[in-house]
Formats: sequence, structure tokens, C-alpha cells
Amino acid sequence: MEAKKYQAFWRGAIILTIASFVTKVLSAFYRIPYQNIAGDIGFYIYQQIYPFYGFCLILATYGFPVIISKMVAERLERGKQKEAEEIICISFWFLLGIGFIGFFTL
Repeated sequence: MEAKKYQAFWRGAIILTIASFVTKVLSAFYRIPYQNIAGDIGFYIYQQIYPFYGFCLILATYGFPVIISKMVAERLERGKQKEAEEIICISFWFLLGIGFIGFFTL
């Protein structure tokens, strides 16, 4: 049983490594046409905003989903279905608001 977990772990790690590499390669390829389309000033603005965008992207993809799922799982484990639903509802509206703010400011 332990060998299967070990093998599944390494399989997942290899898949994530390959996906990360493919993402980096695609990221490098789209920058060249983007600079040609947007021009030097447009690309400069993009480069200035990208660190903030990257930070928000990390929060959106790694931070909030983990926190929300942990809070919901804890409530469900205690048998508090109503509180879990409230967390999901509040999280939905909070993230929707943050998304609109990000959309209109970036």
C-alpha cells in the first residue's frame, strides 16, 4: 500500500513539473507577438502591472481555494451544514467583488 502512495506521489510531481515547464515555454512565446502588437509603451505598462497581477493570481489559485475548502471541511466535519453554506456564500460574493475590482482597475 505504501509503495502505491509513493508511486502516485512521484507521478503527480512529474506531471506538475511538466505542466510548469510547458507553462513557462508558452509564456515566453506569447511575449514576442504581444510586444509587436502592443508596442514598446504597451509592453512597458504590461511589465509594470505583471508583478501585481502575479500576486493576485497566486492568491486566487492557491490561497483562497485552500482556505475556503479547509473552513468548509471543518464545519462539515462538525455537522454544521448551515455554517458551511454561509462560508461558501460569503466567499462567493467576496471573491466576485474582488474580481470586479480587479477587472475594472487593471
